Amino acid sequence: MVKTQVSSSSNEELDIEVSKDNEEIIIKSGSFVDEKKVDINKELVYLALIFVASILVFKIVFYKESIMVVSQLAFSFFFLYILPGFSIMYYWKSRLEFVERFIIGFPLGAAITGSFGFLLGLFGIKLIFQVWLIPIVCFILGWWFVTKTRNL
Repeated sequence: MVKTQVSSSSNEELDIEVSKDNEEIIIKSGSFVDEKKVDINKELVYLALIFVASILVFKIVFYKESIMVVSQLAFSFFFLYILPGFSIMYYWKSRLEFVERFIIGFPLGAAITGSFGFLLGLFGIKLIFQVWLIPIVCFILGWWFVTKTRNL
């Protein structure tokens, strides 16, 4: 075992033992930044960049419309189809990369929105409530996957 001390920018020192074959790392004292939080922040940045890119694509497609109308359209598209599916796909975060979850999440979100929208319509729930209810339920499920389940 190789013993080392690492100091961070906040003057915290970590005592770390690393085996020679780098298979085992033991943290003796100190603290690390929560890796889940860092991953989620990184993915939020990726989603924000994809959202800005979608606004640009929608602006190119609908070049005669104002930027506000195009932004509303891109936000609606993102809110109704992309984010619900991506939230549900967070369950498989340890097995799938960001791009895979994003690509699979888009048709999943469209399927969830369409299917549950149809079923809620059969129960008499109006469309104005469905537009908010379905994505929020998917966000809550995604949040639950992030906080309550262990990595699979």
